[in-house]
Amino acid sequence: MSILLAKLLLLVFVANGAPILVRWLMAGRFAFPVDAGCKFIDGKRLLGKAKTWRGILASVIATMLLALFLELGWYTGLLIACG
Repeated sequence: MSILLAKLLLLVFVANGAPILVRWLMAGRFAFPVDAGCKFIDGKRLLGKAKTWRGILASVIATMLLALFLELGWYTGLLIACG
């Protein structure tokens, strides 16, 4: 496995793990839902209660910072976190 592939896999891991870590650290604070509580015609929330702006920001910021640390460029972290 190449070093580049290992770095990219680490970025994917951080992008998915950062929201979980932040949820645990913040214990419910700043957990504003992305769908603002809107419901679909079946009465269920559009994205569920787990998708929060806090989690999105945590994922993007952590992945961008790690990408900078790994010398891949902040834009690589942004693309992995958003994509």
